[in-house]
Amino acid sequence: MNPQVLMTAGEPMSYLYSYPGSILLPLALDQSRKEEKAIEFAFWLANTLDRPIHAINVISSMQFLPETMGMQIAAPAFTWEIEDAENKMQETLVAYSTRQNNHKTKVTTRVHIGDTAKWIIAESSASAVTVLSSHPPKYGFFKKFTLINRILADCQGPIAVVPHDSHFEFPTAPRLMLADDLEAHSIDAVNFAAWFASRFSHAELTHLHVTGVTPDVLKTGMSLALSGSYSLNEAKPDFEVIHAKMLEDLQKKMIHRFEDWSGEMERAKIIYNKILAQGHASEQIEKLRTKVNAQIEIYGQHRSSHYTGFGRVLFDSMLSAKVPVVIVPNI
Repeated sequence: MNPQVLMTAGEPMSYLYSYPGSILLPLALDQSRKEEKAIEFAFWLANTLDRPIHAINVISSMQFLPETMGMQIAAPAFTWEIEDAENKMQETLVAYSTRQNNHKTKVTTRVHIGDTAKWIIAESSASAVTVLSSHPPKYGFFKKFTLINRILADCQGPIAVVPHDSHFEFPTAPRLMLADDLEAHSIDAVNFAAWFASRFSHAELTHLHVTGVTPDVLKTGMSLALSGSYSLNEAKPDFEVIHAKMLEDLQKKMIHRFEDWSGEMERAKIIYNKILAQGHASEQIEKLRTKVNAQIEIYGQHRSSHYTGFGRVLFDSMLSAKVPVVIVPNI
């Protein structure tokens, strides 16, 4: 979903990105209490962005009846099941809407019948942010077919994944971390991070980029590429100088990513930090999480690139955080 772009009066080069729509909150209603953190985060997000909450529950079109004589029989969803799901959603959400600061949040509910992932993906295209509850990431071949991975693979808007054991503190000035590969396909994540940070006063935004070109990688690569190109007494490139220049260019590129947002970020008194790390992206992010101590992490989404490729951040690495993670698709 591309955000609306509105011109800010008096500043023709400054843009305010507005993500229209409500906060989409899919609920499983499994009575496990593992959705509590996601519901709390959705209400905090709705209050922060002044948006309504739209909660949905999806019932499978074919329900399996209890085993009879060793067999399970499939039956269509009944009207009473839909009404029961609607009542459960109302009861669950009323408990949160009556809490302090939540009473002004408008909440609507809807029960769908069919495939859960497909309904969430369809509804996410018209939502500002979709909030999902997450369990620890699953590993192995079947992880690509789990509900959350299916949704993340085809979502049309920002997805906030909230661990069921999240340590979120509902801050008035949150600490945000944006992991950015500085490519064109991640610019929507950059815009979302700047837009979201600007909704607060004195929020802290740490901009992180990890380059896989370490001094050793650069020296080995250039040595192989230039082998035989120089005579014995001819001067060879200074790899340290080249690497330092490369890091300098990356620093400039990081700052350039937020040029259109400088006015908004200055007005909101955003505390902007940048970190340029070297190594493998997933490993470096894992190491820097403790140092940055972010309350919300933000990533871009590169479709299949999240599964393979040097320097890419795997879904497992993103979802291993103990804080809410927002993944912004590149549409």
